[in-house]
Amino acid sequence: MNWTQTIGLLFCVWTLLTGATPHPLHISSAQLTFTGKQEWTLKKTIFTDDLEEALMHAGYEAVRLSNPIAHQEKVYSYVRQSLRIQTTKGKDIPYTLEPGYIYDPESISLTLTFRTKKPFRLTDLMLTEVFSDQRNVYAVRTSPEGYSQHALLHQEEPTFTIE
Repeated sequence: MNWTQTIGLLFCVWTLLTGATPHPLHISSAQLTFTGKQEWTLKKTIFTDDLEEALMHAGYEAVRLSNPIAHQEKVYSYVRQSLRIQTTKGKDIPYTLEPGYIYDPESISLTLTFRTKKPFRLTDLMLTEVFSDQRNVYAVRTSPEGYSQHALLHQEEPTFTIE
């Protein structure tokens, strides 16, 4: 069972046990993978309704993200405002968002790529302007053997250094 499925299962159990309306948990998950020759891939999964609400909060008209072609630029504009990758000296590292986010009624998956050597910093403020309890969970994989770092980012601590 992968991380997204685990979050979905926890959400379903919570809803059944408490009768809560969707959804009491504000969390995203991301895996940052070193793919070789200073290349990195970041795969991030966000609850669909949370991202739709964040887009409205950012000034966009209400949207349903079920059509990636129609809303890709809005989503990617929001990502570029909320997620920064920098050298440890503060210079921005450009990244490319792969065309077409992946839509699921429960979640949106994004993939971005960039080139840099370690160490570098990642700042993720996605959804924190809307949900004070938002947590952005990161797992960093620098080799096929396993994970080298983990981070739990939130409003008060939105940045971590990949070493």
